[in-house]
Amino acid sequence: MFGMLQRPEGKGVRRSSVAFATLAAVAVATLPATGCISSAPGALHASSGNPLVMIGAGRLEMGGTGSYLAYYIVDSRAQTCWFLAGGGSPSIAPLDCCAVRRVAEATPVITWLDDAACAGR
Repeated sequence: MFGMLQRPEGKGVRRSSVAFATLAAVAVATLPATGCISSAPGALHASSGNPLVMIGAGRLEMGGTGSYLAYYIVDSRAQTCWFLAGGGSPSIAPLDCCAVRRVAEATPVITWLDDAACAGR
């Protein structure tokens, strides 16, 4: 799973090639320079005018094989959420944005959903 950048498929996944290509470019461009991008839980990485926000999820310890940095990515333009993990060749998977809203730092970023829309999910 880790080490391959895969295009997400499945029920409920918006199949936007542009959004996926943008996320893939962000993943490949930023993760090799992880010394500057904290994966500490809750660390928020955003810039003015950019619809993509990265939120640190932590570090996945893989035993003797090392560890991978993990992030939540919120795309406010496409209204999608993703989980990104890896290093030089990261993996990305779609996430339900209601689940990501449970991360306190993501709640104000996911403006298209509210508590009522996410109730029971």
